Amino acid sequence: MDEPNRKQRRAMAAAERRGTRSKPSQTPPQGKVAIPRRGDIMTFEWEGMALGLRCTDVAPDWSEGVVDVQFTPLEDTIHPVPLAFPAPLTEFATDGGRAISHHWEKLTYMFALLDPADFPVLPLVAEDRESMEYFIRTCRELAGYSVINDDHGLLVSLDGADWKVEAQLPTKETFAGTAVAFRQLHSGQEEASFDKVKGRLFQAIKRLPEESQAAAHEVVTQWARARAELMNQTLSTLVSRKVSNASQDNPVSFHGVRPDELIATYNYGGTIHFGKQRQALVDLTKDPTLSAYYSYACIASIAGLSYLYFGFATLLEAALGMQIRTQLTDGRSITGTLDR
Repeated sequence: MDEPNRKQRRAMAAAERRGTRSKPSQTPPQGKVAIPRRGDIMTFEWEGMALGLRCTDVAPDWSEGVVDVQFTPLEDTIHPVPLAFPAPLTEFATDGGRAISHHWEKLTYMFALLDPADFPVLPLVAEDRESMEYFIRTCRELAGYSVINDDHGLLVSLDGADWKVEAQLPTKETFAGTAVAFRQLHSGQEEASFDKVKGRLFQAIKRLPEESQAAAHEVVTQWARARAELMNQTLSTLVSRKVSNASQDNPVSFHGVRPDELIATYNYGGTIHFGKQRQALVDLTKDPTLSAYYSYACIASIAGLSYLYFGFATLLEAALGMQIRTQLTDGRSITGTLDR
């Protein structure tokens, strides 16, 4: 990836689609000021923070001494991505499923997961069913939370010689409620978490006819691999690396952020418990710039994993025998849920 070597080249970056107005010179550049060109991929990097961007438009106005530059987050340049199956749990969203569908395009681009509604019905014991049904209910509730449905983003600007970072974030109350619900799905200490439910699936698969076990086992393993990747890098980071062919050393968006660790820092630094992560959270939020960046990164980490869990909930519905699918005459299909 190309990295800028001057502040003027970086100009003004935003994690949402936004324009910028930069004042690098009173006269057109003549080899002295680096101005991005349309299509350039660049990195906005400072104090350990990073955003990957693609320049989509440049409009100099030298009479005013400014350059208008339009950037798009690198991870958003992949859209639209055709979905292999309907985005899961959109019927429980409050925005018509827009956010879930948008992020499922990214998940599709990264992981090419198989349709979870096609997973076979499994021979499950009562305790298995109880845990899986709780996971499904929690996902359905979380799919309607504002943190999952509302727009959040970063705005990075140059104020004189100083970079300024602002974030559109949920309220502290809203974030705390989301963190508690998400923990039910995410923490291995919870009885209906992804890890615990996955283990129950593997045990139930062993009770299938031998010829059916390998395919079902591979499907669950595929979902587990995707989850492991999202624990170690944000969805934005993964997509940015893939679309730009960037190596692990390239500082693409949220380079170095480990979602599992960051979420734990916020949860146990004061959001849920005032525990052993409290000093780590103080360090991450010691000034407004760091606080905006890492708070947004935490929200993005929770959301990225949540969207994956919604798909896994659909897989659990199929394993429980709760899915029905109606084939339409034009070849399309409608998948519905039979509530118990």
